[in-house]
Amino acid sequence: MQGSIIVGAFLAAAGCASVAGSAPAQEQLPNQPVLRSEAPQQLCSKWKLGLHSHLSHISAARDGHRILIATSAGKKSEGELRFVNGSGKILWSKNLDQPVKAQAISADGNFLAVNTYDGKLLALDGRSGKKLWEHEHLGRPVVFSRTRRVILLNDDDSEPRTAFTSYDFKGKLLATVTTTHEPLDMDTPEDESYVAITTTDKSVFAYEPAGKLLWHGKLPGDAVSIETTGGKDPRIYVISVQAKSKVAQALTAFAPGTSQGSELVALWTVALDRKYEAVRSSGGALFLYGNTHVGQALAAYHAATGAEIWRRSYAIPANYSSLVFSAEADRNSFMTAALDEGVPAGTLHVMAVDKTGAARWDAPISASSGLYSYAFAENAPALVIGAGEPGDGLVEYFDIAAKCQKR
Repeated sequence: MQGSIIVGAFLAAAGCASVAGSAPAQEQLPNQPVLRSEAPQQLCSKWKLGLHSHLSHISAARDGHRILIATSAGKKSEGELRFVNGSGKILWSKNLDQPVKAQAISADGNFLAVNTYDGKLLALDGRSGKKLWEHEHLGRPVVFSRTRRVILLNDDDSEPRTAFTSYDFKGKLLATVTTTHEPLDMDTPEDESYVAITTTDKSVFAYEPAGKLLWHGKLPGDAVSIETTGGKDPRIYVISVQAKSKVAQALTAFAPGTSQGSELVALWTVALDRKYEAVRSSGGALFLYGNTHVGQALAAYHAATGAEIWRRSYAIPANYSSLVFSAEADRNSFMTAALDEGVPAGTLHVMAVDKTGAARWDAPISASSGLYSYAFAENAPALVIGAGEPGDGLVEYFDIAAKCQKR
């Protein structure tokens, strides 16, 4: 997963990613809730910020000292950006003609990339809010802090053959990558070494950020989710639909071949008897999450072998499902997810579930109208959560510590 900041946007329905193909009907999942750690960390509320408009996105710098908040449908504009420090002080704000579709922040918080629904990619100086440059594109930006690039992943049908575009921090176009078939999902590893893409013809491709094809491979079915790792032994993990099969899905691990432009080699494939919508990697483990009408499902697998480590599930679906993101903090790896345990009613639990299947921390949030967004700042560590009623969003900042200090 690119970067070390966890950012999730919540869907206003209990559903999963839409994919082609069909799979066998599933029975209701058993109620096997996430365990609590024997030595849990505490979530210490530091500040709250009322927004008086609809909250859509939160992005945090790695140290938690800079936070970008996007809202929509305000009194003065269709969209608004607020840049906040680690104490909750608004450093600057900026009105927008259209709501934010997606946003990203550099590791130090000094460079911001914002995509709005009118198809504008904006680059902003995080220190002042000044617009650095603007281009016409619709997609999901990813900021490469080390190599100082903006990768705009095309997740919209307006340019169905464009996979991604690449710009430097000055706004110079470096690459436009197109594919024969429409892209489905994309991911970039933390070391910024490549961009991986799945397409509608059951293929997976990996490109250099400058646009040169590195590897390509075939999937056993239509892609649902993709996850990448870099380093000397890069890996690509894909969940795919198993059409006309007795199992719902498959999880496959790929490694590159020995030459540039070569075929990806499938290291292993595991049959999944539950439906998942996201796979994420951290610390040698793969974390899976799903939310459908039959309930919420979580699982962990060994990245090297595909062996199952644990599985958890809830018999009820979450009213607002979240994507799952992985991270490492204090030399521990885990995934975060917003889970609906049914009690108390109207409460979502934002948990960090580790490789043992236990929650390292649990933030029960009253969110009867949904949990809209959250961000995790690894180096703090801190959790920033956005909830509240429609048109009246609320952001709350939590320090994560062994024990909360009295204020």
